[in-house]
Amino acid sequence: MCWATSAKEGELPLQWDTSGTKLYIWDRTFPAHVFLVDLKTGGRQPWTTLVPPDSAGVMYGNIVMTPDGKTSVYRYRRTVTTLFLAEGLK
Repeated sequence: MCWATSAKEGELPLQWDTSGTKLYIWDRTFPAHVFLVDLKTGGRQPWTTLVPPDSAGVMYGNIVMTPDGKTSVYRYRRTVTTLFLAEGLK
């Protein structure tokens, strides 16, 4: 079984596990949900959820993981703006 048959639409493979039979997959949502997918059985289990302490304005990100799943890096892009409301102008 290949990873594509175990993945859902829009999911992104991140890293093989140390055994080479499972794959860490990110569902490309925010917060970032990472699953460990067994390619032999097609079974999946939640592995971790990554979210920055302040999620205001977060638009997208990238994830890099080690094969043992103990270490991950999550990079994200933030866009924050200020809206001013002017009242009573003539």
